[in-house]
Amino acid sequence: MSNKYDNLVEEINKQEDIAEQKENLAEQLAQTTTNVNTAKEAASDLLEAANTAKEAANICNTAALSTDNSVTAITNAILDARKVEVKHRLDDESIKQLEGLYNTYLTKQKEMLSQHETSVKKVVEHSKDQCYDIINQGDGAYFGRKTFIRLFICFMIFFGIILTEMIGGIIWLLGL
Repeated sequence: MSNKYDNLVEEINKQEDIAEQKENLAEQLAQTTTNVNTAKEAASDLLEAANTAKEAANICNTAALSTDNSVTAITNAILDARKVEVKHRLDDESIKQLEGLYNTYLTKQKEMLSQHETSVKKVVEHSKDQCYDIINQGDGAYFGRKTFIRLFICFMIFFGIILTEMIGGIIWLLGL
């Protein structure tokens, strides 16, 4: 009899353990589901941020091209305007106003030019950094110092052999 009761107690304990494990697995599944959803949201946010960055880069490139065209157009207009002959007589006050306006325009143009120069410098610096990144990644044809020296020595040896052969041929031709 005691064996039956022991078996029943053991079976009940097993069922309780299975129920506990089931609850633990359910909690773990819920936590895993939450983590997966959080990861999906983070990936979606990153993808959206990447797309926004790409759009911003395109906008900046378009603005840079537009600025280049605007500066060229303004410069050409100024150069063309200098060729126009003014046949009206201006009084001193009008001349001072025109000089003031021209000086204001000139300072603004210099400011725009300096801003443009800084943006061009940034682009050049970025391009230089990209080139160094490509070189550092090992892409392209780049020889290390030892390899370059070895190739240079081989070249000089072959050049010396060819030069010796040419001098020997000239001596043989001349019969010396």
